[in-house]
Amino acid sequence: MDLKSIKSAQWNYRKGIAQLINNQSVLLSMTVGGQESEVLLGGRRLKIKKTGFWRPKLTITEMGSILLTQTTTGLCGYTREVRIGGRLYTGKASAMMHFNVTYRNAQGNEVLSYHMNAWKWKPTPQFIINELAAPSEDVLLLLIVGYRTIRKLKQDSDSTATIVAATG
Repeated sequence: MDLKSIKSAQWNYRKGIAQLINNQSVLLSMTVGGQESEVLLGGRRLKIKKTGFWRPKLTITEMGSILLTQTTTGLCGYTREVRIGGRLYTGKASAMMHFNVTYRNAQGNEVLSYHMNAWKWKPTPQFIINELAAPSEDVLLLLIVGYRTIRKLKQDSDSTATIVAATG
């Protein structure tokens, strides 16, 4: 898949399915929710599995082979370690006025960043790709795991707001 077409694409989420769309063409489709999800990417079928509670781990596999693992490493759960093949990436997430997820390569160069407005009713995640900082396959996998991560930040924030409203 061409990263240039992905760079100008937008995420669309409806009824448990997220699609990355460019010029009315679906580049990627992902079921969202639960412990397991599925990604359709061209002719490929990838599986995403979440395990663990205090230190959640996301794994992306294709036909039983592990392509990516993302493990939460930070004290508050905002730092992640991502392994793709033999390559290591670090991820940082934040949830304040905006939700942000950023992945950097071993040299500290930003590979991918997601941003989403926390104050909108149904915000759409925006992303920026640096295709020179990592192989294109790695960027695609980070794009997928990054989308899952930023949606989880939003979900956790919404849940916290609901609890505060109910107890307040």
